[in-house]
Amino acid sequence: MKHGFPTASVVRSSQATPARRRGKPCTAVQHLTTPIFLSKPVEPLLLDEPLSNLDAKLRESMRFELKDVQRRLQVTVVYVTHDQAEAMVMSDRIVVMDKGVMQQVDVPRAIYDSPANRFVADFIGLINFLESTTLTVQGEEAEVELKEVPGAVRLTVRAPAGLQPGDPATLAVRPEAISLAAAPFEDAIPGRLVRKIFHGNEIEYRIALGQVEVRATTAATSDDLAEGDPTWVSFRRLVVMTL
Repeated sequence: MKHGFPTASVVRSSQATPARRRGKPCTAVQHLTTPIFLSKPVEPLLLDEPLSNLDAKLRESMRFELKDVQRRLQVTVVYVTHDQAEAMVMSDRIVVMDKGVMQQVDVPRAIYDSPANRFVADFIGLINFLESTTLTVQGEEAEVELKEVPGAVRLTVRAPAGLQPGDPATLAVRPEAISLAAAPFEDAIPGRLVRKIFHGNEIEYRIALGQVEVRATTAATSDDLAEGDPTWVSFRRLVVMTL
């Protein structure tokens, strides 16, 4: 075991902090001594929340430092973290765990785009859940109708194995996979802009679709929507969730 080993991150759902688990607080100086790769590492090397007590900018730069060292020394690292962004940035493969049980093992992109179940989808990144009823299933496609949304809003989605007409179906869509506009467009769903939040590089929108509220994000390059305005949305990528 000497060449090209990847880094894996273990993402746990426990809310306990590193300080509570160890029984004492950790200082930034202790964390800055983390790169013990410089001695002869033993494979696999376990790092448990090594950057958790650093400030945001230092933590971000140290992620790349640790990854660079790992690649130069070609060691396998198991990196335990509750920080989803940290897991996505540093890992070749991610293991998502809940109460000690592995929920999904995959590359970061697959974990994010194709979560194995609702727990993984909700735990990794921001996401909207929409409840629907399955109308028809034909091969790998299904037609579903959204609940608690004005009008008969029907969508075509990829059908998971075992989905049958009449079954309830929970749809998941990431905020960045929602298109929105101030005027109607093809297949758009009417709603109302409840809140707009400026984040610098992007704008977050909260849109009410009847009794359902969804979060959408767009680049902050243009913005012609105001709170209270009628807003039309469509979903570019939907995933049908299992439990």
